[in-house]
Amino acid sequence: MRQVAGRMKLELAQYRELAAFSQFASDLDKATRDQLERGGRLTELLKQAQYSPMALGIQVAEIWAGTNGHLDKVPVARVKEWEEGFARYLRADQKPLVESIESKKALDDDLLKQLEKAVKAFNRQFGVEGAEAADDDKKAESKATEPKATKEGKGEKKKDAADEGVAATAGTEADQEKARKAEEERRQNEERRQAERRSGTTTAGGQERERRAAERRNLPRRATDAKPAKPAEGRSKSRRKK
Repeated sequence: MRQVAGRMKLELAQYRELAAFSQFASDLDKATRDQLERGGRLTELLKQAQYSPMALGIQVAEIWAGTNGHLDKVPVARVKEWEEGFARYLRADQKPLVESIESKKALDDDLLKQLEKAVKAFNRQFGVEGAEAADDDKKAESKATEPKATKEGKGEKKKDAADEGVAATAGTEADQEKARKAEEERRQNEERRQAERRSGTTTAGGQERERRAAERRNLPRRATDAKPAKPAEGRSKSRRKK
């Protein structure tokens, strides 16, 4: 209790001094207004109904929340409502934390982290303005401070994936080009064979087949048929002899 009460006494003393001074001042800066508003909230927080004892751990948690600015967004008129709701929340959901505060009788680093987490969780339930935004800022900050090695590792993985994608694309293009050339060659060969079949004499084999077909046409069909005349080349030779 002394650990949190000392700061509370100092802030209440400053609050009373500023409150007395503000009676004669017409224009106050933001820091002065904030100090006056926090002092008013702490004053409301210390009000306790008669015959309503409160556990030590809950008192310490509420005072710590008030002196560390977790009530700065709570309207002064709702401080009492916040206090009652926070006490119920601690008894129902944070009972181990309350017991730890009462048994250790001091707020170490571990207890302070648990206490801050509990206060922020209740403020979100209570609808305190800026509670969710503060959590979002904290998450963004944690992402910004991500280890450089991790980011570099992610960057290398992305680069490797991109290189693999480029290699795969290049391999696919090469295969497509090879297939296109093979198809073009097959088409040309097919056209050439069709042209040879149509002409029948474009090659030596075609000429030989044509000659044999001509000889078969000139052979007599029956034994009584006359033999075919000799080619014109033979007749021209006999004329030259004469």
